[in-house]
Amino acid sequence: MDPNNSVAHIDSLTESAQFLIETLTSDSTDPDPDKLSQVLHTVQTVALNISVRDQELVMLTIRSILFRCVWVSEGGGLERCRVSIISTLLPLLRALDKNDNVLEQFIDSLVDKKVKCESWLSVLCALSEEIFPNHPVLFSKYFWTQIQSGLTHEDNLPRKRALYLMKRTVDTLFSNTCQAEDKSGLIFTDPAIFHKEKGFLGKDTFDAYFLILETLEEKQVHLVKQVLQKIQDLVKVSSNVLNSNQFFHSSWIMIAYLRLFKHPNIALVRWGLESFLNTSFDKQTLESENFLSFLCHPLMNVLNETKLYGKDAESNTFSSAVYFPDEPKEKITGQVIAKTLSNFLNSCFGKLEVEDRSNILRTFITSVSSKSWGPLPLVWITFALVDLETNLAPKCLTDVEMLNVRTLVDSHMVYQEPLLRGAAQANLLTCLLRFLDPKQCSYEEIASLLYTMWNRNVLFYVEPENEIWRKASEFVSYFFEKEFEKVFSVTKNVLLELKQQTSLNTKIVEMNVTKATLVMVLFMSDSNFDGAHVKQYNDMLLAKDDLNRPYASNRLNLNEEECTRIEHIALHSFLSVLKCSNRRSGKSFLHFSVEVNSLTTESVLSNLLLTEQDRNDQIKRLKSSLEICLKTSDIENIFRSEIYINLLSSLLEGNKQFQIDDDTLYELFLQAFTNFSEGSMIQRVIALKIIKKCSLLHVSTSIKNKVNNKLQSLLLSPTIISNLMSESERENDIQNREDQKLWGRLCSEFQRDQLEILNYLVACSPSLDQQMKIRFLEKLTETLEVGGKECLVVCVDMALTLGLPCEQFLEVAKRFIFEFRKNEIFWPALESYVRLCLENLELSSTAVKNIFIDLIHEAENVSGIFPLLIVQLENFFSSKKDSFNFLTNLLPVIAKALTFGQVYRKDQKLVTDTNQVIYNLGTSSIANYLEGSDHLMDGRVRIGAINIILSVSKVTSKEKSSSLIMELFEELQAINVEITGKRTRHFENSLIHKVRQRIYQCYVMFSPLLESKDSEQVLSELCKELLTHSQQTSVRYYSEWAAIIIIVNNSQFFCRMWDWLSKAASEKIGSIPSFLVIITQYLSLCKDVDKEALELAIKEISPWCMAQHFGTRIVAQICFRKIWKICEKSDFGLVEKYEVLKDCIAKSVNPSNSDKISEDFYLTIFDPLAHLTFEDILYEFPRLCEISEEELIPRSLIETLTNSYIPSVNPGSTLSGCKKEKPAGPVAKDDNRKMATNQNVQKKITPWKSMLTDSDIGSSNRFSDKSTRAHEDLIVVASLIDKAPNLGGLCRTSEILGVGSLVLHSKSVTKDKEFSAVSVTAENWVPILECAPHKLEQYLGEKKREGFTIVAVEQAKESIMLQDYKFPKKCVFLLGKEKEGVPVELLNQVDVCIEIPQSGLIRSFNVHVTGALVLWEYVKQHSN
Repeated sequence: MDPNNSVAHIDSLTESAQFLIETLTSDSTDPDPDKLSQVLHTVQTVALNISVRDQELVMLTIRSILFRCVWVSEGGGLERCRVSIISTLLPLLRALDKNDNVLEQFIDSLVDKKVKCESWLSVLCALSEEIFPNHPVLFSKYFWTQIQSGLTHEDNLPRKRALYLMKRTVDTLFSNTCQAEDKSGLIFTDPAIFHKEKGFLGKDTFDAYFLILETLEEKQVHLVKQVLQKIQDLVKVSSNVLNSNQFFHSSWIMIAYLRLFKHPNIALVRWGLESFLNTSFDKQTLESENFLSFLCHPLMNVLNETKLYGKDAESNTFSSAVYFPDEPKEKITGQVIAKTLSNFLNSCFGKLEVEDRSNILRTFITSVSSKSWGPLPLVWITFALVDLETNLAPKCLTDVEMLNVRTLVDSHMVYQEPLLRGAAQANLLTCLLRFLDPKQCSYEEIASLLYTMWNRNVLFYVEPENEIWRKASEFVSYFFEKEFEKVFSVTKNVLLELKQQTSLNTKIVEMNVTKATLVMVLFMSDSNFDGAHVKQYNDMLLAKDDLNRPYASNRLNLNEEECTRIEHIALHSFLSVLKCSNRRSGKSFLHFSVEVNSLTTESVLSNLLLTEQDRNDQIKRLKSSLEICLKTSDIENIFRSEIYINLLSSLLEGNKQFQIDDDTLYELFLQAFTNFSEGSMIQRVIALKIIKKCSLLHVSTSIKNKVNNKLQSLLLSPTIISNLMSESERENDIQNREDQKLWGRLCSEFQRDQLEILNYLVACSPSLDQQMKIRFLEKLTETLEVGGKECLVVCVDMALTLGLPCEQFLEVAKRFIFEFRKNEIFWPALESYVRLCLENLELSSTAVKNIFIDLIHEAENVSGIFPLLIVQLENFFSSKKDSFNFLTNLLPVIAKALTFGQVYRKDQKLVTDTNQVIYNLGTSSIANYLEGSDHLMDGRVRIGAINIILSVSKVTSKEKSSSLIMELFEELQAINVEITGKRTRHFENSLIHKVRQRIYQCYVMFSPLLESKDSEQVLSELCKELLTHSQQTSVRYYSEWAAIIIIVNNSQFFCRMWDWLSKAASEKIGSIPSFLVIITQYLSLCKDVDKEALELAIKEISPWCMAQHFGTRIVAQICFRKIWKICEKSDFGLVEKYEVLKDCIAKSVNPSNSDKISEDFYLTIFDPLAHLTFEDILYEFPRLCEISEEELIPRSLIETLTNSYIPSVNPGSTLSGCKKEKPAGPVAKDDNRKMATNQNVQKKITPWKSMLTDSDIGSSNRFSDKSTRAHEDLIVVASLIDKAPNLGGLCRTSEILGVGSLVLHSKSVTKDKEFSAVSVTAENWVPILECAPHKLEQYLGEKKREGFTIVAVEQAKESIMLQDYKFPKKCVFLLGKEKEGVPVELLNQVDVCIEIPQSGLIRSFNVHVTGALVLWEYVKQHSN
């Protein structure tokens, strides 16, 4: 080589190397791919053409660049440009020196760096030609670990790369020449046996697996369903069920299930979950780390999908009938999944040794408690845990699991729906108590767990004992080996240690004391509060402290409050532990399935064996402690005083016969009274709390009078509602943010306490001056502005106590209440607010009505508002004797209530259904004690409205009741117009359908209350509605029913039905059945039917028995049969007269329609009078009309209705035994549940040779020299074709069949939308060349000289039939123009013309079809 050229090569190499190094060291984005490709091509050119003496320099440069590519942090990734550099330079370096071990060094470097899985796979795909078939990395454990990580990757590309490498490696291992050892143990375990016996059977297993993985990438359900059964077949192979010599590692099964769990179609995910949970894995699989990892991650993730718990409309998966065959009532999907999961875990435990069972259970519990759960999935997971069999699941849980569960409860379950949260927490505690190993548990962690559950209202004491309390007490007793001295000693030491730490935060002290007390109480509860144990505990709490004796060795110099602090807190904790918490205020509209019998304070004190002297001593000590708190300004005294005041109140009110020294309490009151006016802020807060408690105590009359007299003077004092500190003082004087929040709350509570005292005083002062009341009301409005949520309830309550008209206050209060609609204070505030509105109803009826309408509108966003409102309305009307006028004013509200019912989202419906399941558990679920269910809220609103109307009509004259009902119907029709709008058609079970059905249910229920004149008007409206024939079936049925009721009660209107029938025949034939039914039902119910009516009925009905419309004909035939039966019973001679007519009609009935005549309950079993009960109207009838389940009002609610003119329930209702049969589908459910087992599936395995590797995917080198096509020597020339769709189709066909290159007139056509719509990106993967039509002659000549045969696809004189021609390997296919074909001047260039045989009349194929047929024939001849 010329020296000058060598210098130029070195310069070029240097420049290229500099660019590559800058690229690798730059933090910017990837360089331009074309620029990078050009630089790499330059390096290749230089390396292959440089002189031998300079090759060493080139190799060093390339090696340096290569290893710079892996200069990344451990666990980091490689950018695309690095992979491109590696894929180009590493093979180049190996080509320059065959003995260079750079490949081994480079791969070792990648392993050491632990690069990301996707980067590892990308590099190995790029170097696949270098590492296959013999490189040791292919058989290493690290390689297969990365393959499995790639197969489970979230992105499609790493999965594709992993599958490519796996297929190629498996092919290598199963080849006859390979004798490698699989160090991973994932393909085979014994290399000698494997290589000796390997054959098609093992390879077929992997082929089936590859088919599954590739099919799971499809989104179409019908494609994926075909291979699902093959997963089960692989499980059998893995478990050696089919062949003991066949090996298939279980981890591959887990990967397939994981891919199935991540499929976008929820139906397939459901099937995957059910299939997995019903799979019987062998012991070896269950003991593997892969299985445990799968349980804790993929399985947990899929179980956390809320959509999974929705109802499967086709019942293909998690069928209640399969898992609960003996249960008459269908279970919801959540119950079935929980049952399946528990069965699966029990099955796993049954196959394992105790140690392995413990490992699985502990890991599973830890995984559950460390995940952020959706509220619904968590409930069902915990139900599954509770259902584990105690004889299979071992007692193995430790402090670690308790801590994890506590963290879950405290941190991740705070904002969940209360009933779901309570059930889940109760289940978690039940599970822990069952499977905790006391020997591996500490007292501190047990106490913390029990305290957490007690604090969350999961663990509490009621009579009789609930199940969780009993289990907790048994566990504590077992933990201390049933020895009282042990638990007593621990408790005593805890209290003593806390006593010595006087500077501890009060909340922390109270928490630790309560923990110790709770454990002690649970222990004593297990022994039914043994007297000796209680006495010993009592003595410890009430004993005088000896730590302050002058010469005590451990003298602490405590004041009197510090001396008794811990004992007081312990006594308060004892009372708190044994007294069950109250249900949430303002939630009375919920439904509670359990009555709570909480202990009274006196019962609790009796359990502690407190004597009267003990109480007096404690009261005196509490007084002393409170006096000390009043004298100091330590902010902790506020929190301590709250405990002391509550304990004092409990001791005083525990026994009404208990005598106390009045002077003791009154002295405390006077001191607090003085401090309230003169003390510091802290002293004022404490003083006010003491004053409030003294004013509200139910103690002796003498002290109560003294306190009241002293407080009465405050009514005239402006300081009775004073601010503790201004907002500016709080912001400026207190810098710490937490302290600002604390003092903000204290200021609000300070105002609240003042208002509660004032409210009490106003209630005790019936003769209070009117002007004073007005001043107080104005003050309440001001307080709402500044008092915060703490003052909300008391402001409304006090306004209620004042008894003044307060229309302006109502508007202000509503605004502030709804500002806190996401806070628990909202519900008690709203409840008081509604009561206040009702008290103002008489004087401000319009304002109150408008407020209630606004509340109803808000109910669309805040579930529960309307039920709360209707409960308060029921209470109001039941307490009023003359409530007719009130009801008249509120009819718009009542009408809204009668038509109320939300349309739930799927997730809301799932929560409601789950609440119902928990509710039905009753005392079996601890959550039911304190939390109510919302599953009956909508029905409760409607039942409440019905109850109000019934109660008012019961004490009202017939005339007034009728006018009331007429006004109600007007309001209902206004709602009908509002909800329907201009729409004349609507879907079944839509909101419009449901509202209209509720409206006409009201017509049925309240029509009996109408007088004759009003009945006539309503009947006319009903007939007009029926004449339109635009209703859903159930609405039409209710309208007909109401009309029948009116006519039965007012028989004089019956004759008008003939006119309506005639009108229907002329105006709307579709409405004919409605009037036929009304006429027939009336005649069936009429006791004194006359001959003329029957005969007219026969004459009018019989023509419609031959009607063209099928529905009309069926209804007419049924009606005719009913009329005929009446004629047979009567003695009018009509049977003989119309016998021939009857026979004609009977013979006209198609035998196939005879079943249809008797299958509809409405036309056969239904009786308008016998079924005129609320149960039939609101439950049975809509059930048989196939209305959605949430629309049915259950019997438990209907039974709450007041006795009236209509029976509430109908025990002997014939409708209850009816079932609405749904038409059978083409496939039975059992068949539907089975996935396809057909071996011939609509999917084939892609050979690894046809899969794309990184060298193909990279845009810069996908058509490089190393990239090969299946038929490199086949060129398709399409330069004469100009239509983009045809070219796009040819491009797609060429890519699929592996054509070497496609020649177009211009590459710009690939950008055409019509081209890309057909090609679907094929242009990215097939080499495309450009040759204008006028240059074709020259191009074809060049190809001829290169040895190609030019084949034109054209009908010519000497053309050869396609099937007769044998294509040479090197071919150029020339396709002609769309209409003209191949031009004559080009025919001279071709070697042969071929044509496709034709039998039809059309002259030629489409050019794309022609090309596809010829290409396939070539491929077929040249396929191996």
